[in-house]
Amino acid sequence: MDGHTGKVNSVIEILQRRFGDRFTTNQTVRERHGTDESHHATMAPDAVVFPNKRAEVQQIIQLCSEHDTPVIPFGVGTSLEGHITALRGGISLDLSNMNSVLRVNAEDLDVTVEAGVTRKQLNQHLRDTGLFFPIDPGADATIGGLSPPDLAQRILAHKSVPTAPLKLAQQGPINLKPRKLNLVKLPKWRIPAPGTQPADDPTSPPPS
Repeated sequence: MDGHTGKVNSVIEILQRRFGDRFTTNQTVRERHGTDESHHATMAPDAVVFPNKRAEVQQIIQLCSEHDTPVIPFGVGTSLEGHITALRGGISLDLSNMNSVLRVNAEDLDVTVEAGVTRKQLNQHLRDTGLFFPIDPGADATIGGLSPPDLAQRILAHKSVPTAPLKLAQQGPINLKPRKLNLVKLPKWRIPAPGTQPADDPTSPPPS
């Protein structure tokens, strides 16, 4: 067993104890987390972990940093850059459980969400407020994936985490922090293309 394999195995053992059924080395799950919409070949991580809150993300990154183990944040796998490809193995950090809309401030036209909230989920949540999030990349991406990178450096700098040097070998461009987003008001009427108008769309014009 080489040094890298030994370090990864140590991380796997610790995360298995801490996260139980929110941690897996299942081959099918790993391959899914090593595949996006790009042309790059699938390269699976060594394991996948599903944190529920930011404190757990901090613990995972700190542990992997101490063991020189790559961490690859994962949203829903809709990117085209190949950044979730696990070139050197490591741990895939699946953010799908961190999907809460934390706060809607209608007066200031903004909303705060966790990184795992998807674009469609957010707009469904905002449906009755008269507001919506207008950015549409053509996929139901997570907000963390749509936001500029702001990764483990800031998480490790948080006061609740020891100030250890960051040793992560690989990171994906997914923002792990809760995001405050600007919203816009829905137009009074929307005229969709023929055949695409939902029957229950409250912003559709009245019958002529």
